[in-house]
Amino acid sequence: MDTLGECEVKEVLATTWPTDTGTIVFKINAENMSLVHLGRMTKKPDLETLEKLGAIDVLFLPVGGGKNSLSPEDAASLVTALEPRIVIPMGYNCDTDKDALPLSAFIKELGIKPEITDKKIILKKKDLPADETKLMVLEKNI
Repeated sequence: MDTLGECEVKEVLATTWPTDTGTIVFKINAENMSLVHLGRMTKKPDLETLEKLGAIDVLFLPVGGGKNSLSPEDAASLVTALEPRIVIPMGYNCDTDKDALPLSAFIKELGIKPEITDKKIILKKKDLPADETKLMVLEKNI
């Protein structure tokens, strides 16, 4: 079996599987959108794992380097390979990882300025970009 599990409730399908990097990927299909959360991934996954992800509308990506995230360079490279419609970075300036870099390191590497920076983002399929990747930043809710 190549997945840890799959669960469907009221037209929401959640799938998880391990990667070759020792982390778990979460993919949720809801409201005709595909959301992928890469957890605490610290190394880029292999091609086989990337192919399992398929088309991605929203990618939650660990970008701060340190012990719990991809380096900004690897994170930017992964965005290029996966071509998600929206990227939401995480794992930067992290309270649990003092070695995590600031978000600016990832933004510089990616070359895309944030479209939205807010504490809450509401996404609808009809509002997703068609031909480009947009960067959206969720602020800490303290």
